[in-house]
Amino acid sequence: MKTHTLKIQKQYFDQVLKGNKRFELRKNDRNYKPGDLIHFIDPDTNDEFPSERAKSMYRITYVLKNVPESGLLNGYCVLSIAPLTPFSAPSQQEMEDFFNEK
Repeated sequence: MKTHTLKIQKQYFDQVLKGNKRFELRKNDRNYKPGDLIHFIDPDTNDEFPSERAKSMYRITYVLKNVPESGLLNGYCVLSIAPLTPFSAPSQQEMEDFFNEK
């Protein structure tokens, strides 16, 4: 399992927070896998969005890739994401690994 830090525009992050957007279309240059974590950051500051730190972590639940009939360009994928909850939160070790990477 990996933690991917991804930049996202505020307007799209707001929709993720509201629960309206539960997917990410991304270039598949990181070998995304179900179970991996996504940490969203502001592309202008390279930091968490103000007052949203606890809500900026999501788990990848499904990866759609390599399906020519899906209409995805080669090398791209759609990530299904879910907010972390107490039941899906990363373990203490996962959190330590993430914060020690910086």
